[in-house]
Parts: sequence; C-alpha cells; structure tokens
Amino acid sequence: MPSQVLSSKKLASTITAVIASGHATLLLYLVGRPIVTDDLWWSLTLGSRHAAAGAWLDEDPLLFTAAAGPDSAAWLAQTGLYLVGQAGGFPALRILHLAVVLCIAWAAWRLLRNSGLRGAGALVGVQLFTILAAYRLCQLRPHLASILFTLLFVDLLINDKSRRASALVISGTLCALWSNLHAGFILGPYLVLLALVGESVHGWFETSGQNRSIAERLTSIIPGQRLRMLVVVTLAGGLNPSGFTAYLRPFMAGRTTPDLSMVSDEWSAFAPFALPQAGHPPSLLVWMCYWLLLLGLASVASLWLARRGTAPPMREFTSFFIAVGLVPLSFVGIRFVWLGIIAAVPIGLACARIPLRPTTIRSEVFRWLPASTSALLLWGFVSIGDWPRLSQGTPLTVAGYQEPYAARKYHAHAIWFLADTATEGRAFTNYFESGFLGFWTPNGVKTFINGSLNVSRRAAVNYEEIVRSYPDGLTDETKAIFNDEKVDLFVGIGLPLHQSTTQPWRYTTSQLESDRDWVLVFRSARSSVYLRRVDRNAENLNRIAEYYSRANISFDRSSGFDVRDVLDSAPEWAFTRGLIPADYARLVRESVFQSGAPRERAGRRLSLVFAALGLYDRMIHLEEQRLAKNPDDPVALRRLVWALLRDGRLDEAQVQRARLESLEVSDAASRMIVEAARRTLSDGRSERIRSLPLLSRLEARELTRGYAAPAPRPWSEARRLDHPHDSRAAARPPPANRTRSIP
Repeated sequence: MPSQVLSSKKLASTITAVIASGHATLLLYLVGRPIVTDDLWWSLTLGSRHAAAGAWLDEDPLLFTAAAGPDSAAWLAQTGLYLVGQAGGFPALRILHLAVVLCIAWAAWRLLRNSGLRGAGALVGVQLFTILAAYRLCQLRPHLASILFTLLFVDLLINDKSRRASALVISGTLCALWSNLHAGFILGPYLVLLALVGESVHGWFETSGQNRSIAERLTSIIPGQRLRMLVVVTLAGGLNPSGFTAYLRPFMAGRTTPDLSMVSDEWSAFAPFALPQAGHPPSLLVWMCYWLLLLGLASVASLWLARRGTAPPMREFTSFFIAVGLVPLSFVGIRFVWLGIIAAVPIGLACARIPLRPTTIRSEVFRWLPASTSALLLWGFVSIGDWPRLSQGTPLTVAGYQEPYAARKYHAHAIWFLADTATEGRAFTNYFESGFLGFWTPNGVKTFINGSLNVSRRAAVNYEEIVRSYPDGLTDETKAIFNDEKVDLFVGIGLPLHQSTTQPWRYTTSQLESDRDWVLVFRSARSSVYLRRVDRNAENLNRIAEYYSRANISFDRSSGFDVRDVLDSAPEWAFTRGLIPADYARLVRESVFQSGAPRERAGRRLSLVFAALGLYDRMIHLEEQRLAKNPDDPVALRRLVWALLRDGRLDEAQVQRARLESLEVSDAASRMIVEAARRTLSDGRSERIRSLPLLSRLEARELTRGYAAPAPRPWSEARRLDHPHDSRAAARPPPANRTRSIP
C-alpha cells in the first residue's frame, strides 16, 4: 500500500508539472513575441536622454503639451532598457523581457513554497499568479520591477530569517533600488508597515490574558526589528531623484495631470460584484480566480474564529494582515489585480496545518486536486482568460516571430515616411502609437499625448474631445483645439471597418480629407499623413517635395500627394508603401479584359482597394458596372451609396439609398450607411461621412490580403539624442517588404 500511495503521488505531481509547463510555454510565447508594448517606446526615448543627461530632465522630448519635464520615477529602469537596446538591439530587449518574467515566476514560486505549498501545490499557485498577472507580464515596462520586488518583500517578511540584522541591509538595498526603477516602490514601506501592525496585533491578542497594564503591553508587543526595518526602508526609498516627495506621487496624481482613469485598461476599478465586460480587462477567468482567493482568505479567518482558544501562528497572522492590506488595491485600479496572489500565502500556511492521513480517500482527493486544478486553469486561460486577447496578432510563423517588433500595429508606413522626410513639428496621433512615433523621430516630431500622461489636465480633456468627435469628422471644436495647440501634422490610421462598440474608434485615415486647411502628404491603405497649410510648415513641405523628387514620384506642393497618379505611374513604389496589394496589376487587367466570374471577383476586390485609398470615382464606376448586371445586389448598392456619400454626390446617394432601403437589408454596415445618408440629407452635415464605416470583417480580410507589411527597422536606424536632420534622410532606399495580409 505505501508503494501504491507513493506511485499515485508521483503520477499526480508529474501530470501537474506537465500541465503547468504547457501553461508556462503559452505565457512565454506571448512574452517573447515581437515587441507590442506601447509604453516601451517612450520609455526608451526617455532612457536615451537619461543616459546622456542624468536623472533630471528639464524638458519632455516627446510631448508638446507637457506640463513639465518628465517624471524621474522610473529613470533607472528606462536607462537600463535603453542601454540593453543599445548593446544588443531589439532581440536583447526581448531576451531581457523573458528573463525578467522568469525571475518573477521564480519569486512567486519561492514565496508560495515558503508559505507551505510544496511541489505540485506551488506550481498551481504560480500558474494562478501568472493568470492574474498575464496582462502585466506581457508588457515590457518598468512596472515589472514592482511586481518582482513586491514578491521578494513579502517573502522576506514572512520568512523567519527576516529577524536577522542582514534583513535590514537586504530590505534597505531593495527599496533604494526599487525607488529608482518604478513609482510603485512605496509598496515596500507599506508592506513593512503592514507586517509591523500585524505582528503587533498578534502580540496584543497573545498577551490579552496577562495581568499587565496597557502601556506595558504596547511596549512589549511592538516588534523592534520590524520598526527598525520600517525606518530603514522608508529612508532608503528617499534615495531617488525626487527624494521623499516621491512618496506623494500617488496622492498628487490627477491634480495637475490627467485623471489616471482615462487609461481604462490599468486604472479602472476592479468591480467584484459585476461580471467583466467582454474585450476589456479583467477577463472572466481573472475575475473568478480573484473571487476564489477572496473566499479563501475569508475561510482562513473563519478557521481562526472556529478555534477561538488557539491563536494562529504569527507568520500566518502576519501574512493574512499583509494580504488584507494589499488585495483591496485592485479596487483602486485593475493593474493591481495580480496582488491577489498574496492571499494564497495565508491560505497555504493555514492548509499546511491541516493533518491528512496518507491512506484515506480524502488524502487521495487532495493528492489529485493540484493536477485537476492545473488543467482547469489552463483550459480557462485559453478560453475565458487573457489568452484570446493577448494572442491577437501574435505571429504563427517562425519568420513572423523573428521580427523585432510589430511594425504593422503602429502603421509604420506613415511613421517611416515622417522619419525619412525628417519632418518636424507637432503631430496629433492616437494615444497608443505616439511613443512609437516619438522613438523614431525624437528630434523632429512631438506628439499630443502618450502613455506617460505628462500633460496638463486641459490637454487630456482636449485629446478626449478630439477622439469623441472622430465619428463626426473634423468638428469646429477639434479645429479650435488644433489652432490653439498649433498642431502641424495629423497621422490618420485604420480602414473604414465596422467598429465594435467596446473598442475605441480607430478609423481616422480620411479624417481630414478635402479639408482646405490641410494637405495630404502621404497615403497608404491603412494610414495617412496630413500637413497643415501654414507658413511655419514651408520647410517641411520642401523636405517632403525633395523626398518625392528623389523617388521620382510626382508631388504638388499645393494639392499634395496624388494617390491616383502614384498608382498609375509608380505601382511598384505604391506596393512597397502599402497603397496597393501585390496582385493590383492583375486585378486591373481582369476587371477590364476578363468576363464572367474572374471579372466579378477582380472588380469586387479592386473596389475595396479604391475605397481604402479614397478613390471614390473609380469605386463608383466598378460598383455601377456590377449593378448593371444585378440591380438588386445589396453589397454593390451598399458600397455605391457609401462611395457617393464620400464623393459628395449627395443627390445620387439619396436615390441609391432608397433602393438599398427597399431591399430591407439587415446587416449593420448597410443600416448604418442608410441612416447616415438620411441624416446628412436632413441636417446638411457631411462631416460624419468621412468616418462612415464600410467593411465587414470578411471584406476587411479580403481587402488586406497581399499587402506589403511595413518592414521593421533595426535599432541602429533609430535617431536619438541630438542627431541633426540632414538631406540624406530623404534619400533612404525603400525597405525590403514582405507580402502578407495586414489585419
């Protein structure tokens, strides 16, 4: 019998290890993928400045709406990231990311193991932690330092060796380093304070039956070692560029700078009594796991109450007090939801005190509990966890995975244009790609806002106003903001795709189309760059004209970039810049010279190509040909109405709209187009037409097949510090693009 028990235990542990390893493989696959962390880019740029000028920067090199110089809270982490990139390029940064996440997983395993969870139980605990922290672990940012150091601090505080003198040196060193890596260092003194209070409360209850005065009890229960540690870590935390004022950052945030809640995937509060919204963190699995840990924490307290005559061990009570003090932080912002794993420490210590006989049925159930729990967690991570969201866009091929970063995510065709033309000025871009633009053009282009939120509250309000107005086109309020902030450049992104109501609006490519105050200087299927017509941009216009002249592309300083002419005269250049797919010439031939099904397929796809580029007259011609053969084709009618609206032919659009409406179409895109045409006729406002969606998901996949993705550029080509612009930038040869579908 003992040998059978041993064999069963070994088998259960092996299965748990295999499942946990599979989970770890999926997580590391996400961590090591091409860089997709938006905030890494502005961190690298600030790191380059810190490496040259030190911890204090008087001016923000990236934002023209900056309230002051950038915060130095993470200056050492930013400098380290930059130096790693400088030494080994983007591959070194990806390796660093993997190494840091592995260190965090080790720290979590060590903490859980020291809390009484041995073998398979500790593996499941680490698996649970990675589920709670997956959204954070997959981002290469300084906040990884706070996750690692928090785990190390909690482990130190619950360890019996923490009462040694060396613990003071270790905790002080950790906090001094932490205070220069990330603003979350204030968790260090807070953790020690929680441990101090927890041990004091435990001592109070232990001395409750003694015949001593309150003063004597207070004097005896306060642990001197914890008090000394609190003093040491508090003083050590002040060893940073901001000194002890750094402790005030959490309380000052949002007073002169934007409210942190505008970053909804980090600072929106965790709602335990409401199911999470689809497409937004936390995932359903994270929500369920968090509740499981809360219930486990409550069970520990219930166990103590059931044994009123026996006080819990000090380690168990202290860890419980720490968990109670940390877990509620997630209610401040979901970025702290990973702190829920601290609740597993008192749970593990309490479970370790439960005696189990090795041959009972209950013991057998407990033996296989880790394996079954691990399997459920793996299934949940893939189906209702963060995997579906985090894995979107992750390369499935070896060649794609080898790319240094996801250039297509940041619409790099437009960014490379700005870098190659050495354009200068103030640019309005979407929040998520501002850091990428700033990294590749740090001396020439400053942006409106980025993830640092180092802008005034007024600037943040203006940004949100502009974003809210996207569906209505360029409103008077947006024009006033652009005037007040002296915006020179507008980078549009996206396709006219039917938008999800849970995601931010991401179609601005045609936002400034036909606006007389702006001139189009670059266009691709998924991006555009507009330059404002003001005297201060004369030099920018000269640089752009020289850039096109070197490439033998016609460019008129008055009318701007002529998409139609580029397609006709320089199709190869147009392909490498993402304007047309690789089979564009074949599509044109088949739409003209073929007949039957080949001509129908070519015309249908070519119409979408023209739609993405704003060539509405060509699109109208193709759709009218299709309707001549099939007058009741709802797809052709939908596209025709959309193109007529976009081309300003409102009377014709109303006629075709009536035909489309008579077909009683039910798809969302057609209903939206019909409603937009009706509203435009009634109120005379045509601005909203510029952002009117057209494509279904299926049509978007059909359109993007065969486009040249923007080729990632190596680290060596990033222009940093004070490298002056020169005319050689315009002479940069076209990159080697690879043909692929671009989502």
